[in-house]
Amino acid sequence: MQGDLIDRDRLSACADLLMTTSPNVMVYAALDGWRRQMVQHGRELLGDTLELVRGLRNDIELIPDVEVLDDELLGKEASHDLDRLQILMDVSGTGTSGYQAADWLREHKQTDLGMSDHRRLLATMSFADDKASGERLLDALWAWRKAANDFRPACADPAAVAERDRTREHSTAPRRVLRTSGGGACRKGQRQNLRRADHAVSARHSGRGPRRAAQRRGDRLPSLRT
Repeated sequence: MQGDLIDRDRLSACADLLMTTSPNVMVYAALDGWRRQMVQHGRELLGDTLELVRGLRNDIELIPDVEVLDDELLGKEASHDLDRLQILMDVSGTGTSGYQAADWLREHKQTDLGMSDHRRLLATMSFADDKASGERLLDALWAWRKAANDFRPACADPAAVAERDRTREHSTAPRRVLRTSGGGACRKGQRQNLRRADHAVSARHSGRGPRRAAQRRGDRLPSLRT
């Protein structure tokens, strides 16, 4: 530490308070305070938040090519119900990815979202949000949508690319790719040695002796006797 802007003794005392394996009294006090608040005002707090998010979901649906995922998520992969405070948006219709949208929102609107992937954005709300924070999110999303018209098109869906690669016909068989002339190519003798070594390793791992495995395949291995 350099300079005198920070009180060293106070910093050391704070570190000693937190750097312990014992239960932290501040965490316990915060949990007790939160429980008390939820008992006294929880229904009001969560009710107002759910009402805010309900309206925010409807407003986001008005953004062109943006779909707020809702009941269509139910029944998929054992999902039973939705956390309505998690606003999951499919932005693939805009031609851009969730990654691009999240980066733009962070850079230009100083808005961090809960999650993003190749086609989705997730905005996480809580009872700490109010009408002002909801409007800020909505304004940021509208600004991103207008700017997205000039974005470079997003890459294709990774799942679709993987399926295409799995099913497409290859012009050259994989084993023939290695059979090239010039430096780096395996010569015939080297390939045979590698194949023989691979057979021996496979025989050892399968619990069978190398000679029995060789007899089954018709290979001739050198004698192990001296």
